Amino acid sequence: MNLMNETLVQVKEYLANRNWEDVPVMQGCKFEVFPLAQGEYNLNYLIVSDSIRFVFRVNIGTQINRDDQILYEYKALEFTFNRPFDGTWDLNGSYTYSTVRGNTEGVVKSDNGQDDAGLTQDFDLVGVMLNADGPLPTENEHRFKVWGSYQPVDWFRVGGRAIVQSPRKYGCIGVLPDGTFSDPQRNTYEGRYDDDYWFCGGQPTPRGSQLESDWLTQLDLSFTLIPDFAKDMPGQFQFRVDVFNVFDSSAETDLDEQGENFEGQGVGSPSEFYGTPTAYQTPRRISLVAQWKF
Repeated sequence: MNLMNETLVQVKEYLANRNWEDVPVMQGCKFEVFPLAQGEYNLNYLIVSDSIRFVFRVNIGTQINRDDQILYEYKALEFTFNRPFDGTWDLNGSYTYSTVRGNTEGVVKSDNGQDDAGLTQDFDLVGVMLNADGPLPTENEHRFKVWGSYQPVDWFRVGGRAIVQSPRKYGCIGVLPDGTFSDPQRNTYEGRYDDDYWFCGGQPTPRGSQLESDWLTQLDLSFTLIPDFAKDMPGQFQFRVDVFNVFDSSAETDLDEQGENFEGQGVGSPSEFYGTPTAYQTPRRISLVAQWKF
C-alpha cells in the first residue's frame, strides 16, 4: 500500500471531525475524500460534496529543511488612556510595542518591490530564503499616539494629533556566493536569480540587520468654525482647516535595500544606491473644508 492510501484513513478522520468554520460552505455537508496526487513534499486529496470540490494538502517534507517553512508572527502590546470630552476638552493616547517577524511578508514583497499579489519569488529557490528570517517591512516596534480637542466656545474647536514611530529595519540584498552549496551544479542553479539574495560581499546580511530608516514624527492640527448663521440651519454646517505635518518633517521612510549588482556567477559589485532614500514623509499640506451634515 502506498503512502497516499496509508494516510487516507487519517485524512478522512481529520476532515470528519473539523467544524469547517473557515470554510462555511462545507458546514453540515456530507462529502467523500479521494487520493488525487502525490508530490515530492506533499500528498493531495480531493474533497467532493455534490458540486463542491476542494483540494486538501498534507505536507510530508520540506525542500528548505525547516519545520516552519512559512514564518509570519505578529505580536503587540498596547497601553491606552482616555479622557472623555466634557464639553470643553478631551485627550487620548496610546503606546504600542509590536514585532512582525518571519521570512515572508505574504502576497507581496516590499524588499524588492514585487507588488503583484501572489507572484513573489519567496520559496522559489532554497537560496532565496537563506537569511530571510527577521523583522518584516511592516514592523515598527514603537508607536506613540496622542490626540485630543479643545472647544473654549460653542462656535470654535481646535483638535490635534501627534505621532512618533520607530524606523523600519533593512538587510542587504545581493549575490549568492559560490560555495554556499557544496554541489557546484546546485550552487549555479540556486544562484540563477542573480542579485536577489540576503548576501552582500560574500557574507550573510540577514533581513533587518544592516540599516534603519528615520524615526517618524508628525503633528497634525484641525481648526473648526461653526458660524452664527449656521445655527439656524437644518443639520450642522461648519468650516474646517486641517494642517497635516505642521512642522514639515521630512523623515526618510524607505531605503534602497539592493546592496549588490550581479556581475557573474557568485560575483557582485557594490551598488552606489544602497541605503539611499526611496521615499520620504509626506510634506506639510493644508486642507480647507466646508461641511454640511443633515
